[in-house]
Amino acid sequence: MRTLFNLLWLALACSPVHTTLSKSDAKKAASKTLLEKSQFSDKPVQDRGLVVTDLKAESVVLEHRSYCSAKARDRHFAGDVLGYVTPWNSHGYDVTKVFGSKFTQISPVWLQLKRRGREMFEVTGLHDVDQGSHPSCLTVLAPQAEKSGGCELSGSMPRACT
Repeated sequence: MRTLFNLLWLALACSPVHTTLSKSDAKKAASKTLLEKSQFSDKPVQDRGLVVTDLKAESVVLEHRSYCSAKARDRHFAGDVLGYVTPWNSHGYDVTKVFGSKFTQISPVWLQLKRRGREMFEVTGLHDVDQGSHPSCLTVLAPQAEKSGGCELSGSMPRACT
């Protein structure tokens, strides 16, 4: 009986070892890929009927690279808009170059504002800046405030890329 139990245990333990994952069917994979546009449009999203309440994932994927270059610099929102730029992803720089006037602040994630005393702050992280890679429109910066210092920063920043 014990031998039968050990043999059964061994069979169950070794059975997953022999299983393999087969390659996925090309027809199934092709049916899941969505089309996308990568061209400029002569109409803004409002005129193309893309600003809707019942948003569909397919329309987002199809249109996510398409924008109206004639209206790319126009703002449609009166509030503050903060954009983050990372040194490891150059796409943020590209977005800032094209749509920079839509942002009120640009925050490079490698810059930090650290508290040094009651009324002094120090901008750190400048050693991480690649001088040749960032666009000229990153002249207005909003560094990240260090939370451990117990300070809160508020106030308005001038517009970037105007």
